[in-house]
Amino acid sequence: MFPSIFKHMKECKNQNQINFEEPTYARNLPHQNFETHVIFFGGQQTLGDIVESLAGAVLLDSGFNCDTVWRVFKKLLAPLATAETVPIEPTRELRELCDEYKFENRKPTKIKDDNNNVLSTVTVVVNGKEISETAWGTNGNSTTKHACVQLLKTLKVWSQLSSFLPLIYITS
Repeated sequence: MFPSIFKHMKECKNQNQINFEEPTYARNLPHQNFETHVIFFGGQQTLGDIVESLAGAVLLDSGFNCDTVWRVFKKLLAPLATAETVPIEPTRELRELCDEYKFENRKPTKIKDDNNNVLSTVTVVVNGKEISETAWGTNGNSTTKHACVQLLKTLKVWSQLSSFLPLIYITS
């Protein structure tokens, strides 16, 4: 069973049917005169759900033997997922960057409107200056991730143009 899943996933990735690095759906959503974005991380979420379901099935079939689950999943994921190929989740990357450079990473704010759209704002304070990015969407976690991606890009540009920021190398 596993070799055929791996073969199918690899073929889809080679044919650009699956893109593990990019969101699967993005569109503009006008709201209160702001240029806003909705980002759904559907491909990553779907793949994660499949892997989680398989892990649960292997765990049950093996009589709750964690060693068996690890042995099976090392074989399954080794060609696809390594420390070098799996992207760091954007909120984690921002948190680690703030810890490393001693930036103040404020808790993201989320505001819901009447249509259940969510406005997520992520703010970092660098040398007393607030740097924020905002994203709109239907899911608070996805919009927070998108705002983090945008903030990481902004910090990278600022670090290259400004003398008060250290040079930042960001993977996103």
